[in-house]
Amino acid sequence: MIKKSVRDKLYARLDKFNKVELSNLLQYLDRERNLLDSIFNLLQEAILLVDAKGRIEFFNKAASQLLNLPKDNAKQFILWHWVPSLKNFFDPTHGNLHPDVWAKETELIYPEKKQVRLHIQTFPEHTQEQRFIVLLQDITQEIQEKE
Repeated sequence: MIKKSVRDKLYARLDKFNKVELSNLLQYLDRERNLLDSIFNLLQEAILLVDAKGRIEFFNKAASQLLNLPKDNAKQFILWHWVPSLKNFFDPTHGNLHPDVWAKETELIYPEKKQVRLHIQTFPEHTQEQRFIVLLQDITQEIQEKE
């Protein structure tokens, strides 16, 4: 027997909620989302959520600053516009991330040339559309100090 997710359990009970319970639930979810947004935006590392084709679905403040992402329409962009080497990470015939590349130091070309440490991990969800968490850490100064 497959264990039901919290979301599945919630959907099953939605019709049993009265207006007050539903309002309380929505307020709770809104507070939790704001908390998570605050945590993501405090991090110094750039965090992005991208789909299997490299389209940006979510990003934090550090990603916005590092990549100079426009806040309103960043979801129109493909991540490898900023990190060209990422295009090779995606298998265009299947739309999936190349399985043997998960962490790498590479070059960022826009808005200015920088060296970044890149980590990619499959987003753990049970949907047909595969998505990935991308973490970019600016290591330009670290590399310059070594030279």
